[in-house]
Formats: sequence, C-alpha cells, structure tokens
Amino acid sequence: MGADRPGPCQIEDYCDAARSHGRCRSIDYGHRQPGRSDHTRRRQYAGLPGYTFERAAGELWRCRFDAERNIIVVNSGHRDFVFATRNRALQLRYLVRLYVKELVLKNFAGLPAEQLLERMIELSLYAEEKLKSG
Repeated sequence: MGADRPGPCQIEDYCDAARSHGRCRSIDYGHRQPGRSDHTRRRQYAGLPGYTFERAAGELWRCRFDAERNIIVVNSGHRDFVFATRNRALQLRYLVRLYVKELVLKNFAGLPAEQLLERMIELSLYAEEKLKSG
C-alpha cells in the first residue's frame, strides 16, 4: 500500500460506528486451526482484512476476498479502478464500496440478493458518513 492510498483503519473506524448503532455484526474472517481454542483463533484472525492490489486489466472482477491471507485483492487494472484514480475522493469512495461488498458477502452469506443489497446500502452510508467526519 502506498502512502497516498487510504488505509484499512479508515474502514475500521466506519465499522466501529456501524457496530455501535447495532448495524454491523462482529466481523470474523477467522480460519480454523486444529488445537487452538476459539478465543485464540478469534484474537489472531478476527477483525477487518487488509487489502492489496493486483493488476488484471481486461478482466471483469473488481475485487475478491482471499481467505487464506485474510486480505481483499483489488483489481487495479479494472477500468472502474483506473477511472476512480483520477480523483482522490472518488478513489476512496470506490475502495470503500469494494470493501463493503466483500464485508457484506462474507458476513451475510446465504441471504437473498435483495437483503444483501440492503446491507450494502446501509454499510456504505455509514462508511461515507464516517469518512466525512474523520
């Protein structure tokens, strides 16, 4: 991550605010490891994942969650990403949307598409408000 790119701490601040309003479940991207207690696993792997960039120009995927590394991989070659980098605020909003997408998919797996979209709208609203005040 370069110094000119927004960091995951900005997203963590947002999620803390969403949780305090009862809107966000505890986020756990934990992996199962034999012989370790749930508490130890949760402490080691719980929390928001980081993110990294992978250039895959011409491919349709915008981002994906890599569970093994507990990281969101953003396609820096996607035309939407390239467009968003023209403006710092637009780039930040784009990255927040990608992050929210992955959080919702991971934490609300199995919900109907309509409910997933509702959660995305809700989390995006809290994230953007938090970014404005932070």
